[in-house]
Amino acid sequence: MDEENRIWEAGWIWAADRIRTSVDGEHELVYFRRTFEVPADRACRLTVDVTADSRYRLFLNGKSVSVGPCKGNDREHYYETVDVTEHLVPGRNVLSAQVLHYTYTVPWQMGVSGPLSVWRSGCGGFLAEGTLFDSDGQPIERLHTDDRWKCSVAQGYKLVPSEMVQWLGGLEHVDGAGLCHGWQTVSYDDTGWSAAVAFMQTHDRYGQLAAWPLYPRPIPPLEESPQAFRRIVREIGETRVSLQPAIRNYGAGQPASDSVLRLKPGERICVELDAGQLTTGYPEIAVSGGSGSRLRLLCSECYEPDHSGRGAERVKGVRDRHENGKLVGDYDCYDPAGIGTMDEPEIYEPFSFRTFRYVRLEVEAGDAEVRIHSIGYRKTGYPL
Repeated sequence: MDEENRIWEAGWIWAADRIRTSVDGEHELVYFRRTFEVPADRACRLTVDVTADSRYRLFLNGKSVSVGPCKGNDREHYYETVDVTEHLVPGRNVLSAQVLHYTYTVPWQMGVSGPLSVWRSGCGGFLAEGTLFDSDGQPIERLHTDDRWKCSVAQGYKLVPSEMVQWLGGLEHVDGAGLCHGWQTVSYDDTGWSAAVAFMQTHDRYGQLAAWPLYPRPIPPLEESPQAFRRIVREIGETRVSLQPAIRNYGAGQPASDSVLRLKPGERICVELDAGQLTTGYPEIAVSGGSGSRLRLLCSECYEPDHSGRGAERVKGVRDRHENGKLVGDYDCYDPAGIGTMDEPEIYEPFSFRTFRYVRLEVEAGDAEVRIHSIGYRKTGYPL
């Protein structure tokens, strides 16, 4: 494939104190925002070319519009082209993105260096190029990545070293108190954020090869659709509560107060959920309250005998036989910040999609009541 004969106007940006090429074993999650105005008296359109090192999710006015980039290598780095016109609104708008940069380690360190299939350089980066046009094709504002974008490094995000990291993309331990909640929305106050730094252009006038040789995405994007779990396989432990209303609430809008599951301080639940078939998706749980609580999610392909697992041969027989069986795997952990309300709950989902049929949810309430509004997942996959 020939590299595009194109001069980009956008530059690669990153957080100022994170621009480096040293090998330090640290994965980084960085948020970016760019606000702009859409005239109320003119129809407008906006198409964005976007990519990152290593992975990104792009939003417009809080709506997820692109995930990528398509996986490449050190000679072919792909970008996505996405038309976001339908999500524009008159007045103030915001383009935003979260970018996860996987650490660059040489030699490769199994369990530490991130997923095997995602190429990354020694420094993270985000690149977006798009111009807001009116219906006559006249440019209104250029939104290319430069120092007009703002950024913030997520302090509460950590990928846990694990044998599973090279396949899963990283199991997470997230402290909600260290995240920027609502950062994708127009109303979020980003006055405390820093200006992003444009540290590299996509071309060099002396002919030097670019660090990320850019090519358009050659395959369709992954689709996403909300899905409810099919059933509760079993509840484990002394606290017996029904999670069924929270399953029904997923994707159904604002839940009624009496359908929200409430756990008193110190209470614990453990529930195993069935998606009905092996799938790929982003588990999503919405909670309110719960400062000092902990949520743990284990995604698994099937039930296995008690003797299966680490240090033993994996036994995958009849996949849905849960009697005398267990779910084998590692956990994503989320500690709620306690900022969620009945009207605007706090939402957790892992950055990378998971592969599962079954999900084990463990919730341990801290010193405050934790309320579970909904649980489900966004199914993702290529259009077939």
